[in-house]
Amino acid sequence: MSEGGMGSSHVFRGMEAAMQDPRQPEPIPPQPPPWDPEPPIGEPEPDRLPDEAPTPNPDENPEPPQYGGSPDG
Repeated sequence: MSEGGMGSSHVFRGMEAAMQDPRQPEPIPPQPPPWDPEPPIGEPEPDRLPDEAPTPNPDENPEPPQYGGSPDG
């Protein structure tokens, strides 16, 4: 049993040697300069031109639907 404990501690020692010292900060790579995107160009929507007025949909009706029967009630 003592050999198993020594073997596992040997593995941990090897891992510690491969790892960097946590007290040393990792070097930070040089950062690119900040990029400010250009503002978008004011263009009209592709489906409607500025001089076109939207026409009402004839299928849309503000009245509630009527289901058959006579119009008298």
